[in-house]
Amino acid sequence: MSISIKNMALCFCLYICTHSQISHAKIDDVIKAVAHHTVNNSGVNIHYVSIGEGPLLLFVHGFPDFWYGWREQIVEFAKDYHVVAVDLRGYNLSDKPKGSKNYTYDFLIQDIKSVIEDVGREPAHIIAHDWGAGISWRFAAHYPELVNKLIILSIAHPKAGKGIKDLKKINNLEEVKLTYADYFVSQEFIKKLTENWFSGWVLGEKYKSIYKQAFRNSDKLAMINYYKANFPTNNNLNDQDYINKFNQPLPHIQSPVLVVHGKNDAYASTESHYHSWEFIDNEYRFVLLPNTGHFIQRDESEKLNELIRSFLKPKF
Repeated sequence: MSISIKNMALCFCLYICTHSQISHAKIDDVIKAVAHHTVNNSGVNIHYVSIGEGPLLLFVHGFPDFWYGWREQIVEFAKDYHVVAVDLRGYNLSDKPKGSKNYTYDFLIQDIKSVIEDVGREPAHIIAHDWGAGISWRFAAHYPELVNKLIILSIAHPKAGKGIKDLKKINNLEEVKLTYADYFVSQEFIKKLTENWFSGWVLGEKYKSIYKQAFRNSDKLAMINYYKANFPTNNNLNDQDYINKFNQPLPHIQSPVLVVHGKNDAYASTESHYHSWEFIDNEYRFVLLPNTGHFIQRDESEKLNELIRSFLKPKF
């Protein structure tokens, strides 16, 4: 009987410690509650944070952001999941290799694989936004055994939509309109990419200051290298190697997929998601939030948490 009581006391103590840590994160700041880790992927150190116990949830941020952009989700899901949030290479506390060739999807996908393997739990539920979404679509296609469920914010499947599906069919560059990505890779924008711009989308002075410090930790040229290496900018449309890679087929997604999109997204259109289901060999859900823009985790954090929890809920 005494052993049973001791075991019960130990379980209760662990429960209280875990949940007080999470409550502390919510009341004060999640930065103080998470554990920090680094994993090496072929000479590049990738930083990630973790908190909580249970099935693995991996959060992958986009631009302009870092792991802390998921703070509302980290606090919510650390109650019953092992939550991990990564700093993509070039950002915050991860390494910043020089040159755009170090930011192709081939390297970015391996960074995610290294994190999952370092955590030691697989497969993972992956929640990703913006560039993180672009990476995670491809990661799930190439490593289906490491992905349980996939939740994507804003960015469509790489082969979906009404846009350019085959670069070989372009006769001249005039057929391709200048995009925001062409502006992002320009010297004009790079000069404007300051800590104030990086934190401009963030609400609250406290959080802005945290983002400004993350920007100072980061390399703005590395951030731009994501666009230079992977996006069909006008410059890349003159590169035959890029065109050949762009046109390569992508394995179908094998995991269940939830896509959440803001109707007022200024960077990714609702139409870009058309025909995504043709590339997914499992359940596919699409949720359109009518009053939300590109930064869903900011505009609709509570609603997003509800959608994630509902989608992850086991079916009996």
